[in-house]
Amino acid sequence: MEYINKAYIYFINLTIINTMKKYLFLTFVFFLMGVVRAKDIDLTGQTAARVKAAIETANDGDVFIFSTDILGSGARITLPPKSITLKAAPGLSAKPRLEKCLFMAPALSPVSITFDGLEMFYSDYGKEPVNAHFFTANDTLVTIPNLTFKNCNIHGWGRCVLRADASTRPATIGTIEVDSCIFSENSTATPGHGIFNMNASTAEVITIKNSTFYNCAGSIVYFRNPLSIIPISFTFDRNTVLNCGSGVVNDTLKAKRLFQFHKSDSSSYIISNSIFKNYWVSTPPVAPIEYNIGLYPGTGTTYTSEITNTIIDSISFYAPVTGWGDGTGILTTRVSDFTVDVSAGIYTLHTNALVSEIGDPRFTLGTPVVNDPYKRNLSKGTYITLVGQIVYIGAVSDLELYDLKGVKLIDVKQVSVVPVNTLPKGAYIVKAGRSIKKIQVY
Repeated sequence: MEYINKAYIYFINLTIINTMKKYLFLTFVFFLMGVVRAKDIDLTGQTAARVKAAIETANDGDVFIFSTDILGSGARITLPPKSITLKAAPGLSAKPRLEKCLFMAPALSPVSITFDGLEMFYSDYGKEPVNAHFFTANDTLVTIPNLTFKNCNIHGWGRCVLRADASTRPATIGTIEVDSCIFSENSTATPGHGIFNMNASTAEVITIKNSTFYNCAGSIVYFRNPLSIIPISFTFDRNTVLNCGSGVVNDTLKAKRLFQFHKSDSSSYIISNSIFKNYWVSTPPVAPIEYNIGLYPGTGTTYTSEITNTIIDSISFYAPVTGWGDGTGILTTRVSDFTVDVSAGIYTLHTNALVSEIGDPRFTLGTPVVNDPYKRNLSKGTYITLVGQIVYIGAVSDLELYDLKGVKLIDVKQVSVVPVNTLPKGAYIVKAGRSIKKIQVY
């Protein structure tokens, strides 16, 4: 009987060992499958439909490589719950252009994505803006551990680049990273929205560096969550901001600014080594700084905030910068000969300010010239659109406005926004650059 028991125990142990070996072997096989299945996928010459199908069925770690344009697609791509990358092939002379490709984060499952070296747009330069958003995170329980933009041109999204503004379905975002990008002509159809429009969503880290923002009518970062207790680390370093936020100057109801945050404990809000040059359409309000950079009451009282080594040149910026520390190192004095000229679609920034190591490092400052580094015109024309009582045009240009009898009522030079609130109600003809449009003032 003793031998039988020993034999039985030996048999049981052997069975367990064999089972464990099979389990470990299968685990190893599945691990290898996961490693092997992540791959580079060349989408050169593929149709928008095939690009959509490939991305929506991606495996974790897949890298999608573009070397040709995807134009006129209108593709709505629901991202898989994976970590993937969309990037340009190396050695290209121009960025691959993805037109009207809209991305949606999935419900209930985490997704991380990196966009690298691409030009992504809805309306092309100088075209009429459309109420469109590039990346939407408004579904149920959306989680985004990482959202990254590197070396991209992003323009013509009339509403926002990131839309995570559903108050009843806030997204949970880990890190947003922007590096060496150009954002232009965004939020022009609905200037009350920000480029990164997060409303009640949460984000732990937002880092924006080495980038340029110009002709964007809305905020840059709009984070309206006064009840949030999650600490946030916000860093805005080595950036150039030209003619942004003009559409939200008087939006007192929603209080949207170039930046908006509600204070939370252990958070940090840092702006450094940057340039802000803006054109405003009306007299600034009583508390002008609140209409540009805002830290608003929230759940926190212990936080870090500062603006250092930064040029702020606008009628709406004055020292001290309330709510952002003592403003050490800020150049807030009027800077003479600080202008932005446009010739053949190329921006030139002039200033006599003694500054260095400041603004988007790809551009030069000094006897300064700000050129488009990708050999694409920053503005290839003008569009004309009326939002409320403000006329927006897609590039800095001369503007003339006539009544229907042909009487010239407005004649202004080198502008991108013109208020028409003093005009009687009625129809008018606006001419800007090569564009002519009839508008109705109410």
